[in-house]
Amino acid sequence: MGKCTQSCSLRYQVMETARQLFHAQGYDHTTLEDISKQLKINVHEVLNFFRSKDDLLEAVWSES
Repeated sequence: MGKCTQSCSLRYQVMETARQLFHAQGYDHTTLEDISKQLKINVHEVLNFFRSKDDLLEAVWSES
């Protein structure tokens, strides 16, 4: 259960960071690398939750 809590928390952090960067820089100017650098994680950790930047955008929009 603790692992899900950490995993769910990181997924939420990725989505929130993406939302902030999409707003500040624009979707086209934000990369998955930008998001992962902001969180100090490897880009592959982002890809564990989202298949692509488009998939991440869809998740961010559905949460709004």
